[in-house]
Amino acid sequence: MSKSNSTALFVVIVLTGVSAWAAQTLGGPEDQPSAATTAGPVAIVDFVRIFNECEQIRDLNEVLRKQEVDVQTEAKTRQKVIEDKQIELSAFQPGTPDFHQRRRDLIRLGTEANVWLKVKEQDLEAQKFDWTKIVYEKASKIVGQIANERGHSVVLQYKAFSPDDTDQSLASIRRMIQERAVVHADPNIDITNEVIRRINEAYRAAGGKKQLSPPSESGN
Repeated sequence: MSKSNSTALFVVIVLTGVSAWAAQTLGGPEDQPSAATTAGPVAIVDFVRIFNECEQIRDLNEVLRKQEVDVQTEAKTRQKVIEDKQIELSAFQPGTPDFHQRRRDLIRLGTEANVWLKVKEQDLEAQKFDWTKIVYEKASKIVGQIANERGHSVVLQYKAFSPDDTDQSLASIRRMIQERAVVHADPNIDITNEVIRRINEAYRAAGGKKQLSPPSESGN
């Protein structure tokens, strides 16, 4: 074997040995620790984003907006009836039996309309409360699952600093600063996107919009 061929063979052997050592020591792509295994004990989650972006909340907002429009339409119809009765009443002489009867009817209609509107408003508010609780509990459960999978001991609530989204006052910006539990965090420990993805998948799997009857009726 010539000297040049011997040198080339030596280089190949050395490089092969180095490659084998690197693979054993550093590991290949499949051996590299994943984000889940390298994650630290702390993660963050942005519940404001979850409530703004998850499909169930968007669909719920649409359903509730329609209910609110229906309530407003019915309230206007009832108010128009009352106004017409008021005009009719003015055609009768005060103190006559017809006047007294129509005034009692007018009072009754007004009372019924006010009670009806109050009940509807309370029902809408109760639905918003119930659904907020349900979605938060679902999201919190998923947060716990992700934390267990990735080895996070603590998950902190992260709130973006967005002073332009509130009224421009000193009190508002101070309150926003005070409410921020996390000032800075590595984006790699933010699990918000994964929470939203899993919530959306579970929502679709359960039937999507068709499950959006009031919580007391649907049992969700």
